[in-house]
Amino acid sequence: MYVTSLRIPPKIKVLLGTILCGALAVVVAVMGQSKPGKSVLPIWFLAAVMLIIFRFGALAGILGTVVSGIIFAVYLFEPVGRLAVHNEVQKDNLMWMVLVGLALSIFGRPPEKAASSKEGTRK
Repeated sequence: MYVTSLRIPPKIKVLLGTILCGALAVVVAVMGQSKPGKSVLPIWFLAAVMLIIFRFGALAGILGTVVSGIIFAVYLFEPVGRLAVHNEVQKDNLMWMVLVGLALSIFGRPPEKAASSKEGTRK
């Protein structure tokens, strides 16, 4: 007897990916607050964004990137609790994370219909 994979509706998949990306960003922000190299954490977080894109799709990557950027700005960088980021290096790294995350989400994975149609022809 084989276990078949569950089909998750696309809207639920996007929601799960966005929530997972946001939760990971909260964990990274809380754990990285006292670290000396916290200004590069958004760049390293792009690896998590890539995993979200490949598993949950481009829209989840876009929303997860935006949510993660907001979480990092509010909870990781000074002044904590505000959306403003005072340190220029931290602000630049956050900007690059959002720009690269959005670009990877848009261009890093083929559209869902093209991927599923190729799968259907192989069976």
